[in-house]
Amino acid sequence: MLKKIGGITTVLIRGNDEIEQIIQIAKKIGLSNFVLDTNSSRCVDCNGKIEAIDKIRIMEKVPPRIYERQEKFWSCKGCKKLYWEGTHLVKIQEFVEKLNQRLK
Repeated sequence: MLKKIGGITTVLIRGNDEIEQIIQIAKKIGLSNFVLDTNSSRCVDCNGKIEAIDKIRIMEKVPPRIYERQEKFWSCKGCKKLYWEGTHLVKIQEFVEKLNQRLK
């Protein structure tokens, strides 16, 4: 059910399953799939833009084991927080795949 309240479109969401809730919204607003795009990511701390950074520039700023295992790193332009592809990204990719499978 879509409804406008004070000029804002609302969606009535039912159920407790988070994937099903997102699917309900996607279908109501006409989304056909979800895409994970690290090129437009934002910092979880300050919402600043995240940009790729040369690995050599952050050698002293990440744990040695992470530095050895990872090739790609990103830095927040605002707060300078560092990011790399860890298990959290794999879990997010799996979540997006589940969403897209259920949207078909």
